[in-house]
Amino acid sequence: MTTPYDIVSRALKDIGALEAGETPTSDAAQDAFDMLNDLIDQWSNEEMMVYYKNEIVFPITPGVTQYTIGPTGNINASITGSITGNILTVTTINSGAINVGQTLGGTGIIAGTTIEKMLTGAGNNVNEAGTYQLNTYYSTPITSETITLYYQRPLSIDSAFVRINTNSNGVPIVNGGLDYPIAVLAVEEYQMIGLKTLNGPWPKALYYQPS
Repeated sequence: MTTPYDIVSRALKDIGALEAGETPTSDAAQDAFDMLNDLIDQWSNEEMMVYYKNEIVFPITPGVTQYTIGPTGNINASITGSITGNILTVTTINSGAINVGQTLGGTGIIAGTTIEKMLTGAGNNVNEAGTYQLNTYYSTPITSETITLYYQRPLSIDSAFVRINTNSNGVPIVNGGLDYPIAVLAVEEYQMIGLKTLNGPWPKALYYQPS
């Protein structure tokens, strides 16, 4: 029967810490055994992970082909709202869209405050006035003011789509519009596009530079 001592001894030999025929000292064996327990704990926790894909919502501007994302990026939103406890009440959406994961900025806003849950503000377009739950509790309420919302810079973009809400005559499309997939390109594929500013009915592809 294989014992924990056997496992850590083989691991130490595998990384070159022990030569053939050598045995670990009691201290080295204990340290390796502690690391083995940590590794087993980590593996057991992986089954408990619930992964979430954050959706970034932003209205694009015809003719604009480059956008930035992050604290100073132009993929953001501006709202008028107030905060009581950990509840953000949005009364007006000035620009952009609201979604889970956005970071708040404004007068009296505590650094690191983010939207962690939709309450009454959840709509078909993820962009409605109403209430949203924050990750930070405010003992002193924030009265109605202009608040900026921005997304943290993602490591990558897995997929994207564009939603067309009106037809060519500007008439709203019934049932929320039509969705068209956007190809996510590698840098080599992006560089092969000769005329990157060529206008079309809607975007067909994107390239994301995380730096």
